[in-house]
Amino acid sequence: MSSNLIYRAFLKFLRILIVFFTKLDRKKIILIVESHSGSNTLALSKLFSLKVKENFKIEVLYDNTNTNIIDYIKKYHKIAKSKYIFTTHASYKPSKNHIHFQLWHGAFLKKNGIMLTQKNQNYIEKQKSWHRADYVLSYSETYTTFMNACMCINPNKYLIFGAPRNDFFFLENSRNKLSKILNYDIKEKKIILYMPTFNEEKNSIFLENDNIFSFNKWDINQFQSFLKTNNYILLIKSHPFYSNINITKGLKDNILFINESNLQKANIDLYEIMNSVSLLITDISSIFYDFLLLNKPILFISTSLQNHISNRGLLIESYEDYVPGPKISNQESLFVELEKLLNNPNYFSFERNYMKMFMHRFKDGNSTKRISNFLLEIANIK
Repeated sequence: MSSNLIYRAFLKFLRILIVFFTKLDRKKIILIVESHSGSNTLALSKLFSLKVKENFKIEVLYDNTNTNIIDYIKKYHKIAKSKYIFTTHASYKPSKNHIHFQLWHGAFLKKNGIMLTQKNQNYIEKQKSWHRADYVLSYSETYTTFMNACMCINPNKYLIFGAPRNDFFFLENSRNKLSKILNYDIKEKKIILYMPTFNEEKNSIFLENDNIFSFNKWDINQFQSFLKTNNYILLIKSHPFYSNINITKGLKDNILFINESNLQKANIDLYEIMNSVSLLITDISSIFYDFLLLNKPILFISTSLQNHISNRGLLIESYEDYVPGPKISNQESLFVELEKLLNNPNYFSFERNYMKMFMHRFKDGNSTKRISNFLLEIANIK
């Protein structure tokens, strides 16, 4: 037996002991937060209804997977004590008496779970843990279909309530919050947000150079001039897995950068500043599904598409026909399409509205309210 199997068996035995000796608190909710980059659990902690806050003891647990055994025991004790467990990544179901809500952290576009090959064993193992969840959050029947193709759980577990983090889109003060994070007065500038997805093949897309979009030919000075002339700011938000990246070479003036650490320090979730964004640039990140609720334009960078397809694969047949915005792979097209999208509200509006109807049952800011009401109902609180 390998040392890894022995250690896993030890942790399983440890969890059994912790659950056995921990008294379950039927009024306790634990919200496990993995990041500030679109966290459904962090959104719940801020937006839960007053009635939920009055009737339950709510604890936010910031999860750190790189913990020692003492921290592991403390963490699992808190989980075992909580009747209601909300997560966005890992699944925890200590016993049949616990109720686990799997909120997840994004709609599926890339393959996951059983849709993957054996080279993605970690993702396949993740799928198995979902069977322990009591409820799984969903945006719509479409979202449920995509997700369950990968996770294969009882379809009756899905709750079509929408995502709590998307409720932030409908709140005011997003520009002030962005200025606080950046320590920079954005005034009346138009904010263009660039959010690439996690790339398993690279440590970072930025690679110590200024070629932000990985084009074959790139002129940073020309791009800076374009931004300045049009009063735009490009705001780059890296994936949470790249939280320690700090890039400065070539990025100045109208190009700004935020990462997970910036958001944590300000105790602000990324989605709290999204309403200040005029346009989203991404590749195959599922954030575009959420951004549709803002009725704002989206531009898709296709330079790394083949890497993503060869590494994970997609749940759709044709990326080019599916995503609701222009697809570009060079700097010249970047300038042309940005101007079209920002100056013509009808450009790709039909495609965006169609995809919004396709993916979202609810287009409001009441997802947390729906979850709050459901929680009160299953807890039998009138």
